[in-house]
Amino acid sequence: MRVKDILTLFPDLRLRSGAEGLERTVRWVHVVDQPDMASWLRDGTFVLTTGIGWSQDASAHLAAVAQLADAGAAGLLIAVGRFLPSIPEEVVDEAERRGMPLVEAPFSLPFIDITDQVHRLLVGEQYKILEQADSIHRALTAAALEAGDLGQIAARLAVLLGCDLAIYGFDYRGGATLPIASIGDVPRGPAPSRAVRRALERREPLLNRVGDRQALYIPARSGENQYALLALFAREHEFGPLERTVAEHASSVIALHLAHQRELVEVERRVNASFVDALVSGAFRATDPAALERARLRGIDPDGKFRVVIARVGPSPALSTRREFELRHALLTAVETNLAAISLPAATTFSLNRVLVLWSSGVNDRENLVALRTGVVSQIGFPVDLVASSQVAGLQRVQQAAWEADRLMDAAHGTSEVLFYEDRVLLRLIGQTDPDTLRELRSAVIERLLRLRNGAELIATLETLIACGYSQREAAEKLHVHRNTMQKRCARIEEVLGRALGDPETQTLIYLSLAASRLP
Repeated sequence: MRVKDILTLFPDLRLRSGAEGLERTVRWVHVVDQPDMASWLRDGTFVLTTGIGWSQDASAHLAAVAQLADAGAAGLLIAVGRFLPSIPEEVVDEAERRGMPLVEAPFSLPFIDITDQVHRLLVGEQYKILEQADSIHRALTAAALEAGDLGQIAARLAVLLGCDLAIYGFDYRGGATLPIASIGDVPRGPAPSRAVRRALERREPLLNRVGDRQALYIPARSGENQYALLALFAREHEFGPLERTVAEHASSVIALHLAHQRELVEVERRVNASFVDALVSGAFRATDPAALERARLRGIDPDGKFRVVIARVGPSPALSTRREFELRHALLTAVETNLAAISLPAATTFSLNRVLVLWSSGVNDRENLVALRTGVVSQIGFPVDLVASSQVAGLQRVQQAAWEADRLMDAAHGTSEVLFYEDRVLLRLIGQTDPDTLRELRSAVIERLLRLRNGAELIATLETLIACGYSQREAAEKLHVHRNTMQKRCARIEEVLGRALGDPETQTLIYLSLAASRLP
């Protein structure tokens, strides 16, 4: 209901000033005859008074009008003829200046008639809004039950409310705001982003403006430390009680949908992890009809070709801090997200700081694995080691592929490329060497250097030299040391080994010793 609607209900009412406020929304009507009227009302209240509590001081009259305007009163009606013979002109002028409707009524018009009729209409409006909201809520719930994803729910809600909207997710552990779905002309830029963030952090509805459009933000909890946020953007009309009520219902539906989807993801992840764990541990039996059936139900051909791919962030497998666990979870999420992006069937699990992928192998493995690593690095913002076993035929050979990938990861040390087991012939030869020879290879270079006070530093220098093709200048730049420092380190290594670094046999020995030191 608007202020102008009250004027049409009673012919005896006369608007004295504040015509620009006739479109104000009336949420309630209240009779106040106390001097301090503002403390007795809420935003949108249409105030009725006889003026009995008003003093004869004009400044008090002006202060009363100013207080009402500041408190968000929809308008002021003064009954004249008994306590106030007429409305003072300074009050009329102040209401006009404030843009607040000032209405004059004869004292003979009972306030009970005004409050009774207006309240009946307001309650009727509220009931109508609740009916409409309930109808929309049922339609939205039905749409949510049938929808395949959140985008379909958002599209249905946009049609029901006639507005543009976006849905965001927020994880307080990672501090990330994630747009999930959007429909229509959704404002972009820093202003809406700040509003989204503020509403999520306050965890309560927020109404503001983005440019010349009204925006309504409704957050809803969708899991432990996780919230979803529904952002509505008006097209032509401002948002009223109906839109606000429906938006609160809709945010709950969206939160439930997201919570359900997350639970499905976790269940699917656990099932896939168990399946992959059985394969890499050798517990899977190709002769078991039930096991073969479960594989086929996951879209995996038991007789197909596979690789085991391993991704790792950081060399330490300790997982001794909460941060390390969160980083592994972020790596697992990024791997699964990017696998979905390149539409490749795969199942994942994890072991310590490593994420293992059962990869359905094909002719584009190299291209796809490079794309996978690039996407994962971009998503988590950390360097990632990625290695792939050789191609094996049949699920019964996945355990062997896992062993290959595991050995290859032991040899990876911050390389920016994807490592393939079939390309690492020397590593494979070393892996088949007897234990005594492996110990001799380690002692030939690595153990000699580790006896020195700066042995670890010299080994890191050797690794960088190998990566730079034994270019001392390039290795010095990569290690951020002076060229003279690099020359002294190389001279010290040659002195300890009794060999020249430029000798091909020495370089081969160093490579084999380093590789042997990384094997269990």
